[in-house]
Amino acid sequence: MKRVILSAAAVAAALIVGCGSQVVEFADPAGNDAGPPPRLAPEPGDDGGATGCVDQNCPPGQACRNDVCTVIDPCEGVTCPDGTTCVQGACVSTDPCAGVTCPEGDKCENGTCVSTDPCAGVTCPEGSVCQNGTCVSTDPCSGVTCPEGTTCKEGTCVSTDPCDGVTCPEGATCFNGTCLTPDPCSNVSCDGGLCVNGQCVPTDPCAGVTCPEGSVCQGGTCVSTDPCAGVTCPEGSVCQGGTCVSTDPCSGVTCPEGSVCQGGQCVSTDPCSGVTCPEGSVCQNGTCVSTDPCAGVQCPEGSVCQNGSCVSTDPCSGVVCPEGRVCKNGACVCSGEHPPKPNTCKNGKVLICHFPPGNHSNKHNICVDWHSIKAHLRKGDKLGSCAQY
Repeated sequence: MKRVILSAAAVAAALIVGCGSQVVEFADPAGNDAGPPPRLAPEPGDDGGATGCVDQNCPPGQACRNDVCTVIDPCEGVTCPDGTTCVQGACVSTDPCAGVTCPEGDKCENGTCVSTDPCAGVTCPEGSVCQNGTCVSTDPCSGVTCPEGTTCKEGTCVSTDPCDGVTCPEGATCFNGTCLTPDPCSNVSCDGGLCVNGQCVPTDPCAGVTCPEGSVCQGGTCVSTDPCAGVTCPEGSVCQGGTCVSTDPCSGVTCPEGSVCQGGQCVSTDPCSGVTCPEGSVCQNGTCVSTDPCAGVQCPEGSVCQNGSCVSTDPCSGVVCPEGRVCKNGACVCSGEHPPKPNTCKNGKVLICHFPPGNHSNKHNICVDWHSIKAHLRKGDKLGSCAQY
């Protein structure tokens, strides 16, 4: 009896597959490929002495080949007609367009419907159209070369002479495509006239017309040379050059604010416009008047004008001293005393408080003549001692 010795792992795998079946390509547990595994041969006398594998005992998708369970090709033994091939045991068409239905005007290519119009998707520039997939000009004369003296019209070369093919009657000639008869005045020269049908006639309608004084002939009729003849103008206007114009010189004159038109000229309504007054005076109603409030004011002796009013030149005028004191030269002093010397003026001069221009805080007493008091008061100085101010 011949026996085959297997490893323990191989025997275990065979037992798992099933009794009476063979499995191909067992892997060596040690990782060594020792070739196809040995077939399990039954002992003589087992199963009536029969040997080999049975298809029914192989796993699904396998069959006995060379007495071994082997994975089989589902297309094995399948014969397909032309244009088809076996896929997973079934014959299918090799044409990718099989079963594809395309709309009218399209066809199937590689399983996709494409347009049969060669101009589909073609955009042509203005003046051309697509024909068989190519843009061609819509001008029938495009590419047409005509001989000299001709031009292309609608794709055909025609003569450029408008008289070509024109037949004129006797005595007439063709000009620019039109038959013309000879001009009877073509050889006639008129002096101061016009040729009509071969005859000279005067062109001046006033020829032979004599007009009275003050008129001339126009178009054969005598008309007045006065443009205002026959023109009637409304009141307040006269005719000038045939047109009625206003006799008012200010008619149509627009003056700016603050002025009116006089004799056709805009003049200011301000009576002081153009009036220049000397220093210390201003214009009022067209007349220069002094800005000095004391101008024209006559004050009695012992007083002067200040801001338009007469005020006393006595430095003690208006000074009220406390009891036991009297005013002397604008200062309150004890009875019998004299005022401070700085406040005393001699030689008939008058004491005033002087405020220097631009520096009024530096006021101080000064003595001035009677004649200059008015000028000092006008500049802001005050009568009396600065002690009062």
